[in-house]
Amino acid sequence: MYSWVAFVSAQLIAEMPYLIICGTLYFACWYFTIGLTVAGSTSGQVFFQMILFEFLYTAMGQAIAAISPNPFFASLLNPTIIAAFFINFSGVLLPYSQLSVFWKYWMYYLNPYNYLIGGLVTQPLYDVDVEIGRAHV
Repeated sequence: MYSWVAFVSAQLIAEMPYLIICGTLYFACWYFTIGLTVAGSTSGQVFFQMILFEFLYTAMGQAIAAISPNPFFASLLNPTIIAAFFINFSGVLLPYSQLSVFWKYWMYYLNPYNYLIGGLVTQPLYDVDVEIGRAHV
């Protein structure tokens, strides 16, 4: 067995190129096609945040795999943790005011998706007029 320092270092070095390539491709397909501003200060910040997010969710997946007893359990635990806890309670699907007390006062602020969504929305839409209409039922 290798020491954990050697394993983590080798894993980071091996994954950095493809994470940067995948993040760049995703950013180019997503950011520019929806017509957001091409100013360097805005698009650069969103691009950097997307690259860091690539590293975050890969590290979370490896952490879940490390604590799992087998690959089958890891394949069940990974979407449960990421979808059920991080995405559902990041303030997008359910506003902050409607969250339960458990999520509202401490878990909401520990949720990394909360900060991802905040950074991806506030910087490109900072000076844009947004009109929220009523749904026609």
